[in-house]
Amino acid sequence: SHPCYPHHVYIGLGRPSVMMSSAPQIYGGQAEALDRVQSGRTASFSSTNSLSNSSVKDGKPVGYDAWLKLGIAMLVLAILTLVALSLEDELRWDDTVYPVVVCLCVLGIVMGTRNKDAPSASMRLLLTCAIPILSLLVVTQSWWLHTALGSSCDHQAKSPRVVGNRIGNLVCLALLVPIAMACASAWHPPSSYARGAVICVLLIWVMKMGWTTLDIVGWCVESSAAKIEHMILENASLALLFTGWALMYILIVLRIEAFQRSMGRSPSRLLRCISGVHCILLLLRHPIGHNYDDWLDLFQPALPLLITILAVRAFMVPLLLLRIEASRVHGVPKMQAEWAANALSSELKGLLCLTLTCELRLCFTAVSRKLDKQLVLAADLVSSIDDVANALGVAIMCGILQQCGTPSLPVVEVCDGTSVTEQHADSRRSDVGWSEKVKDLAGRGFTLASLLDFYELLFDGVVMPSFRPALSTTNDVVRQAVVPMSRTGAGGSALATVWNEGRPMLAQRMVTHSWSNKFSDLVAAVVADGLGLMGSYYSNVAIRLAAPGGVDVLRRALGSRGALNITYWVCAFSINQHASICGGFGPAPQEGTVERDEWERKRSDTNSGTRLPICPCTQPKFFNDNPVQCELNKFTDMMHFLHEEVNGFIQVVAVDEDFELFSRAWCVAELVEAEACGAPQAIKVHSQRAVDCNYDNLSFLEVRNCRASRPEDKELILERIRNFDAFNDRLQWLIFGAEGIFKDCVDMRDRAAILGRVAQRVLRQNQRRLETY
Repeated sequence: SHPCYPHHVYIGLGRPSVMMSSAPQIYGGQAEALDRVQSGRTASFSSTNSLSNSSVKDGKPVGYDAWLKLGIAMLVLAILTLVALSLEDELRWDDTVYPVVVCLCVLGIVMGTRNKDAPSASMRLLLTCAIPILSLLVVTQSWWLHTALGSSCDHQAKSPRVVGNRIGNLVCLALLVPIAMACASAWHPPSSYARGAVICVLLIWVMKMGWTTLDIVGWCVESSAAKIEHMILENASLALLFTGWALMYILIVLRIEAFQRSMGRSPSRLLRCISGVHCILLLLRHPIGHNYDDWLDLFQPALPLLITILAVRAFMVPLLLLRIEASRVHGVPKMQAEWAANALSSELKGLLCLTLTCELRLCFTAVSRKLDKQLVLAADLVSSIDDVANALGVAIMCGILQQCGTPSLPVVEVCDGTSVTEQHADSRRSDVGWSEKVKDLAGRGFTLASLLDFYELLFDGVVMPSFRPALSTTNDVVRQAVVPMSRTGAGGSALATVWNEGRPMLAQRMVTHSWSNKFSDLVAAVVADGLGLMGSYYSNVAIRLAAPGGVDVLRRALGSRGALNITYWVCAFSINQHASICGGFGPAPQEGTVERDEWERKRSDTNSGTRLPICPCTQPKFFNDNPVQCELNKFTDMMHFLHEEVNGFIQVVAVDEDFELFSRAWCVAELVEAEACGAPQAIKVHSQRAVDCNYDNLSFLEVRNCRASRPEDKELILERIRNFDAFNDRLQWLIFGAEGIFKDCVDMRDRAAILGRVAQRVLRQNQRRLETY
């Protein structure tokens, strides 16, 4: 007999085996798209921070090699099973059915997960229709198959054991059909994990059809054809059973490992070893079962229990911390903590369902075989319950039957009517000179190609020899490169005007940024926008910019996308610095204040520490005392103008690594104006690490704490915000939402990694607070 269906002791009994392998890493890091471009391959950019995308490496989907290794391991184990069978007993032809079916299943898994994309709609429709039709044929075969076989089952029809087992299998099959149909018909995001989970559910459904057929044919052994059919079906069903089990445990291990990795912890080798031992014992149960039945019945049920304990241990502490965090913070961090806690709780329940039903199945089978033969029927019913629980749990685990709800975007209310700078201008709003100046400013866009050419001059030391990508700020570059390069005669113009040779060029993007940010990060954020990276992190582009030849790589990648001609508006290049700040640093704030420290930093080069040069040009400077001619007070008006005049206009928010941008009053003003006019916003954050390191400050982000050189400017900006809490939530949404945590559809292996990332962030902050305490 075998451990899961002890009532099948018919002639030609097959000998069980199982596929087994250590859990592969099917979600290995994406191939760096820039390297593919540099080596001459087609550019296909996708964020290296995203967890699972259908990227391609060496002509094969990422993760395919892992599944191929899994297939080879399964094939070796199938051969070892044949050797074990031949050593124990004379090898019969029906013994070969099991390893052959295992090899076919493994081949199907490898080929089925080679392409991460969901099958085409027509293929999903065909498979969905085939599932109920084939199930109906299996259920009704006693009416049309037995006559052809010349057999009769009347002598067994009234056996309570047979009737009960048949009813249990039919009910189980009826429950499996809608689950299999849902998995076969559903679209899923590109994911080897999701495809592997769908295959696992289909294996369980096919296996149950095999056992249902055996229940009907197995008692009808009067013809030789029925005997042959029974032997083939039983061995094939055993192969499907243990292949599905092994694949299920691999999926469980992968999900837990994804969570542990994203938590910054090493994957549990103990978990992998226990799962491997469990699968090996299933593989060798029949060849060695008659010699070690007592030992196996005692030891094997403990393995699913150990897996359950390890899963609870991995999830419980982060789950408790997330519950506490949800009560501590507000806004989007609170949404994240609540979402992560609910999702993690659901995942833990799913894992408990999968492992505990397996535990119950093995225990009932052992007890019924050794202690009480009358419990065989109960063991069969528990086995059927376990099959349904496994299929349902795997379907939920892969995200097809369950997606956690995503929070709604907070609604931000701003005052209707004029913009901040229009309010600031007040009586001058109707001045023709004001409108003409706004239009003039809006025409100072520049192409991404011009920006890369300028950065290349900096990197090569042609201008600003002190430039260092890892240190030099935008303020350094403006003072030592932008101002000198835009000087003409006794005055100058905007550098964008120089690049465009005086021709007006409306910008398709307006970049909101902080001058204290590293200039290479500003360029990286703009390039990331031009590349259309799926994620919102630009740190990898910044790394490329800091490497020799990196600009050429990016230029080719942008050229392949036709992005070099996208036009941007950046104040550092689009404002005429000679008509504003080139002649000094403004009045010195009071000693001992934060503003004074900031003012002192602006006067010195970040790299060398030397005083920044003052431009000796004699061009008149215009500030707030001449608001119509001033170019520094029209950013929000200019954004409103571009939004109305340029189709597809977008505000790009290039956030610095320390998130200083959100403490700048005029940067906040641009965000307010974008909300007021309904302009789309594209947030570009340095890295996930930057979000994690600033998590506590961002969790309590307060726009009312922003700074401005003039208090009246801050008051005018804040007057336009009706609901500060909603606006703070909106800013948090821009930051945390850029991580892609609240995706509409994601497979659960990836979701486990996202949950681990949120939990790790909360765990790190709790450790810091404990250390401080």
